[in-house]
Amino acid sequence: MPKFRAEDVAPFSIEILVASGVPREDAAIIAEHSVASLLSGEQLHGMDLGTSYLPLIKEGILIPGAPLEIVKETPTTLMVDGHFNFGHVVSHNVMNKLIDKASTSFVAAASIRNQTHVGCLIDYTSMAARAGMIAIMMTDGAWGPKLMAPYGGRERRLGINPWSMAMPNEENGYVGFDMTSGAVSLTKIRRGVAEGRPIPEGWIIDSEGRQTTDPNDLEAGGSVLPLGGPQAHKGYVLSFMIEAMADVLSGMGFREDLSRPWPIIDGCFMAVFNVEAFRPLADFRRELGEMTEYVASSKPAVEGDRVYYPGERSKITREKKLKEGVEIPQDVWETLLGIATGLGVERFAPLPIPTTPTSPV
Repeated sequence: MPKFRAEDVAPFSIEILVASGVPREDAAIIAEHSVASLLSGEQLHGMDLGTSYLPLIKEGILIPGAPLEIVKETPTTLMVDGHFNFGHVVSHNVMNKLIDKASTSFVAAASIRNQTHVGCLIDYTSMAARAGMIAIMMTDGAWGPKLMAPYGGRERRLGINPWSMAMPNEENGYVGFDMTSGAVSLTKIRRGVAEGRPIPEGWIIDSEGRQTTDPNDLEAGGSVLPLGGPQAHKGYVLSFMIEAMADVLSGMGFREDLSRPWPIIDGCFMAVFNVEAFRPLADFRRELGEMTEYVASSKPAVEGDRVYYPGERSKITREKKLKEGVEIPQDVWETLLGIATGLGVERFAPLPIPTTPTSPV
């Protein structure tokens, strides 16, 4: 698949989005989060640099530039309606508002309804961590489609609900995670379909409740399994609680309703805690750094391997891709070029990094 310099990709995404009616300031936010996904190795959460949503603008489902409405506010909380704007834009701005609140009130939380897909949650919790705070974020596509069967069931009732948590360690760094409560994210299953390859056992069941490695079985009425394998009851409970916090608390509702707007319209919960409310930030960072070193120094179970602290693999991947470039699947790249040509912005397309030819043996 072609590889590009990360700094060349964002301007291309911005011009495509602007040409599609997205305000330039919002387009920059969407591109920032999309490229961050590529840098962390989550190519699929980049959602084709934000361009996957363009047909939804034409259909009137996604409304670029829609106002972020604060429905209710207290000194420490926000109830927000995104009015079907890009989730990247809504969540980015709400997280900044929570950071501002927590800087004076020490804690802050928000419930969000009516925003589209937000991408990688760690992008938002790490914003707070870099500001010296601890953050939690939970989301769910409230109206469906519900894709996960509850533990012991075979009918879909829950979303593959993700959540993230991040906290500050070194300057401008963080310890954190971004994970689904399902065995796998939907985007990885869809990639299996697009590439015509099987997926690992333990990801999904078919419509009869049998484990399967055919990703097409999900679309045919199958379900994603809860996180946990033999202990999947833990992933099921986690998904249930995330859905309650993201959907019920925000008033989005929880029942699948495919007559309502698609794609995923996210309900969301965020909470931010200022470390300085508990102890000096410098002391917390130092001791958390000592903790990560202590845990990561554990002798590996497999010779030659090593232990990583939460978020370290993504950090290493980001640093590597900033130097070597980010990869975009060939079919996705061809789609992007086609969209750009149709919009008259193909001149902004970045040039792939030349591959080093293999010397003949």
